[in-house]
Amino acid sequence: MIRLMVDGKAEWIRSKGVQLQWSRRIPGITAGCAFLTAVLWLDVWPAVAIAVSLTGVIAFLRLGLGHQLDGVTSEGRSQVWAEITFPAAGALSLVVGWALLGDKWLAFTPIAFMAWGDGAGGLLRDIMNWRRRPAAR
Repeated sequence: MIRLMVDGKAEWIRSKGVQLQWSRRIPGITAGCAFLTAVLWLDVWPAVAIAVSLTGVIAFLRLGLGHQLDGVTSEGRSQVWAEITFPAAGALSLVVGWALLGDKWLAFTPIAFMAWGDGAGGLLRDIMNWRRRPAAR
């Protein structure tokens, strides 16, 4: 539910005129926090069930109601499925790292790099591109 609420908030922010590269960062960073919360406070199988369920709901929204994800959907063709692959990879990381190997931090580490590393890298790239374009100021 957190991911869905954040996706909706990103769409709302996008509708207010915020550029896509900024509104796309919100769901990933917040989803990383949601996965951290799951690792800290839930048992393995409820966390996996929630992650898989949310992945399914996001896939349904993407396939059936694509306009509901306008705030996070990339304009680039190579990232058309990014809003589905992120939670799917997170769920897979929970299954392999935590359920099969028994280490919740092993499960969370790739999620943290995915969520916060991508968000930080994207923000830094956007800031650097903004500085190079004097007309954008």
